[in-house]
Order: sequence, then structure tokens, then C-alpha cells
Amino acid sequence: MNKIIGSWAIISLLSLPQLSMAEMDITGIAHLSVDVTDDGSKSSPGNDPDGVQVVSHKSRIAFSGDEELGPGLAFIWQYEAVFSADTGAFNGNTDDNDNSIDTWDSYIGLDGSIGSFKGGHMATPYRQATDPLDIFIDTTADFNSIFGVNPNSTNNHDLRASNILTYQSPDEKKLYGSIAYIADEDQDGVNEPGLSLSVVFNNQVLYMTAAYQSLKRVGVGGEDDKAIKFGGGWDFGQGTKVGIVWESLDAGGTNNDRDAYQFNISHLTGNNTFKLAYTVADDVGGVSDSGASNIAIGLFHALSRSTEWYGLYTVTNNDTLVGYGLETVPNGAIGENVSAFSFGLRHEFNNL
Repeated sequence: MNKIIGSWAIISLLSLPQLSMAEMDITGIAHLSVDVTDDGSKSSPGNDPDGVQVVSHKSRIAFSGDEELGPGLAFIWQYEAVFSADTGAFNGNTDDNDNSIDTWDSYIGLDGSIGSFKGGHMATPYRQATDPLDIFIDTTADFNSIFGVNPNSTNNHDLRASNILTYQSPDEKKLYGSIAYIADEDQDGVNEPGLSLSVVFNNQVLYMTAAYQSLKRVGVGGEDDKAIKFGGGWDFGQGTKVGIVWESLDAGGTNNDRDAYQFNISHLTGNNTFKLAYTVADDVGGVSDSGASNIAIGLFHALSRSTEWYGLYTVTNNDTLVGYGLETVPNGAIGENVSAFSFGLRHEFNNL
């Protein structure tokens, strides 16, 4: 029943009498990979650590539009839904019986000469700040398997939040910023309020960013769970780019802070882009053997302006006390290596 309702919701957007196709943009991404994974656990009669997965990586479709309200002011809206290219369901889950719709950046707001104001369900400024520096974004080697993750906390700072209000200054300028407030509407102690902000400098050659996020009263002992990160990237021209990201998390209490950093490099030659990234998660709170490292290497080949295929290999080496995973293996075995070969096809579509 939910799948039928979800399908009618999508169809309804396409048939709204007040919206012509010229007034509504339809964009999205279809992304599928075949992964050969090893979660690091020991083989046993009931457990095989190796596996072959067909994975949908954040495939999604977005409907968006705007209405001019006067000089320099427009009403803006978007509804974005995740679909699983591997199961056909309108969500990002792997459960074939879960027919709910998983929404992504969905909002209404106002956009003008002083910036944009939005309310809805969106990625936080903290999450978005370093997306341009994640060269393996939305693949099995996405660095968000380590960044935003604190082994001593149940919270993830790589957050897309509901009940969020955001402001972003005009991004056509080289220097711009964003701030967001996450509301706790029901005050049930589950979804506590939060603050997220970022500042970005981007002149197309140099990219620099700083971001901060605080999730109220969800850390250890009811303390705030805080995060801060800095990132930078440089385009050397002739196809070569480098990037670096550093992050510090603190879930409150004792021995619940953790730093992480990544260095990456990519080189474009013809239709091929070679990528290499090295990531380190330091020990948590100075406790020995509670860190991890990851290396990812890949080749991406552009078949057109909208379509690419790729192959990559990534491995996370866990110390004896932690079990960081990968995008497709979120929970690695404690103290073991987690690895994957991934072969993917990705297509961006615009205004079907």
C-alpha cells in the first residue's frame, strides 16, 4: 500500500494543474555498483565474511521550481526522493519489504539578493561544507564512513536533518556562509535541537572551508555532541587537484573525543580520472588501539557529460578496539580489516 501511495505522490507532482513542465525542473542521479566485499569477520558455518552486493548509491529524483515574487525575490521549493536502483523501491533501504519513501533535500523558502532562507528536511551546512573535497563521494569509498563518526557516540555528524531552518548568503560570491537551526518540535528528548554553520571561500582554483556543529544534549551524560572541521583544495590546472580535510569530534564526558584527517589527489587525463585518498582516524580520547586508517584508489571514465563508469578498491584497517566500516559495509568487525572492490555506473539526468 505504501508503495502505491508513494507512486501516486510522484505522479501527482507531474500532473499538478498549476505547474507546467517548463516551470518545474526534474533532476536526479541513477547510480548502481557491483561490490565484492569482506567485512573482516571470521568464517564460520553460519557466516561468510565475503559477499557480492548490488548496491544503489543514493540514487534520487528531485522536483523543484520557483516563482518570481518581485524584483530580486523568488519563492523556491524542492521535493527530493531516494529510490533504490537495486530493489526498485522509493527509499534508500535494502529491505525489500520497506516501501516507505525516503526524502532528501526537500524544502520551501525564499531566495533573494541577500541570500536564501529555507525550511524543511535538508543536509546541514556542516555536512555540505566538505562535499566538494570528497573525491569518492556517494561511492563505497565515501570518506563519511569515518568523517562524522565517533565510535563512542551513537550520533553521526554527517547529518540530513528534519525540522531545519537554514540561511545561506549568495554563493555567486567567492566568500559565502551558511547557518542552520535544527528545531526540537516535540521536546521528547529524542530529536534534540542543534546548530550547524559553515563558511566557504571558492575562486575555482582554491577552495577553503570551516564548519562547526553542535547537537544539544545528545552526547555522553547529556552533554552536547560537538564537531569542527577545516578543509582545503587546490586545482593545479592540467587536470591535477589535491584536497585535505581535518575534523575533531567531541561527544562530551571523558575519552570521547576523536580527530580524523584525509589527503586526496585526483588527475584528469582525457576521459579518465585517477583518484587516490588516504584517511586516518586517530585514537578515541587517547585510548590506545582505538583508531583506524583507510586507503582508496580508483579509475573513473566519462562515457559522456552525464554518464560515467568506474572501478575502485578501498580498505579500512581497524585497530583492535574499533570497527569502522565502508559505505556498503557500515559495521566492520572489531579489530579487523574491511575491504571492497566496487564497479559502478552513474548517470545524472536533468529535465526529463
